[in-house]
Amino acid sequence: MNPLLGPHTSPNLPRFLPLSDAYSPSLRRLAFLAAHHLKLPDSALAEGVYAWVSGPTYETAAEGRFLRNIGADVVGMSTIPEVLAAREEGLNVMVLSLVTNLVVIPETYRSIRERVRAEVRLQPFLIQLYISCLLILFYFLIFFTKACRREC
Repeated sequence: MNPLLGPHTSPNLPRFLPLSDAYSPSLRRLAFLAAHHLKLPDSALAEGVYAWVSGPTYETAAEGRFLRNIGADVVGMSTIPEVLAAREEGLNVMVLSLVTNLVVIPETYRSIRERVRAEVRLQPFLIQLYISCLLILFYFLIFFTKACRREC
């Protein structure tokens, strides 16, 4: 369910949240800069269409084909509710997702739970390194923004 359903909680928050700018261009730029500085291959960081499903089950083969046909690149059961809540509060948002479930569903699809677990086990070092670099860039962005405001 959409986390914004229900009674309007504050007159200071938008009732109907525009999402055409849900993801911050400046934060996305920092993410790509971090990947560049780490010399990660282009395939390590990509942008695409994230289809949100409520779960708690993996999609069926028919649902996977439907999501692919409407333009989804990946599917997930989280992330989007958090983005909606953050944007409602006026926060800048960037999303990093470890993709383990591409919307490419073979006819013999049953469950990919084990494949997902195997993918996650292979990625921790790269993810830690990337997020560390990203946090350093965020720190410098915040530090220099504050310093510039004081001196400019």
